[in-house]
Amino acid sequence: MRAATPFLGALLLALAIAPAASASNTATSTAPLTTLPTTPLPTTTTTPTTTQTGPVTVPTPAPTTSSGGLSSAEEIAIFIAAGIVIAGIARIIVKDARSHTPAGEVRSIDRPKGTIAPIEHRLRRSRARAKRARKARRAGR
Repeated sequence: MRAATPFLGALLLALAIAPAASASNTATSTAPLTTLPTTPLPTTTTTPTTTQTGPVTVPTPAPTTSSGGLSSAEEIAIFIAAGIVIAGIARIIVKDARSHTPAGEVRSIDRPKGTIAPIEHRLRRSRARAKRARKARRAGR
């Protein structure tokens, strides 16, 4: 089953990207491709014959309905594909980290770092140390 997982992920990624790719291909296929001319076109220059004395009005362009950007369906498809890619990368990282983790007993949470002695043994040692300190204090009086 593990060998099929990367193939399944690639298949899901391809299915997520396919609607966005087909939508963008249909938008560009409506304009025919033209070749560049081999000879330069002649340029014409015009000289104004009269000068205007009044204010100059500049026509405002009409608002366009199509911005030429991505549609909302394409944006959603891109976000879904990005999420799938990020989830796949995270899964690979976690799988690699787990494969490098040492096998064996899990460290007890009750035990402080750096100790391997059980709690009872440490308590006996600390009580014996306190008893020796009391005895030394009494001897020094």
